[in-house]
Amino acid sequence: MGIGIIFDAGETGAGPDGDGLVVNGLAPNGPADRCAKIVLGDLLCTVDGMDVKGIAAGLAPCIVSVMQSTGRHVTCGAAPHASPLPRIVTKACTF
Repeated sequence: MGIGIIFDAGETGAGPDGDGLVVNGLAPNGPADRCAKIVLGDLLCTVDGMDVKGIAAGLAPCIVSVMQSTGRHVTCGAAPHASPLPRIVTKACTF
């Protein structure tokens, strides 16, 4: 089970610019694709209200997986990666 987002972790695991995970792909007809709010190039900002900007690549997907495994819905917030700082969640999907 997953949310169907492929992240660009960059060379260091902290995103291509070191400021967090950027959406690099969506699984066709996966939960994120069906939500249609999170798009390529978005920066993952929150998972259930927890700030995950700049978090290591391995950690954010683990947070989502653990929350989903409890049977809960998980809300991921994103903002355009190119938006000015501070990046504020402008779109969210619940999976």
